[in-house]
Amino acid sequence: MRIRKALGDMYNSYMHTGLANKIGIAPLQSLLATISNVENMLRLSTVLGELYV
Repeated sequence: MRIRKALGDMYNSYMHTGLANKIGIAPLQSLLATISNVENMLRLSTVLGELYV
């Protein structure tokens, strides 16, 4: 659910260019951090599964 909100916030921000420029990738920071911390295949499969929930 957290990921959907972050992606929704990011999508909605592009509907308003000024807002998109202001917040940048902030709505996706937690998702990017999670991806960055993947250290093995088991964790990768878990993260990928969470992306599609």
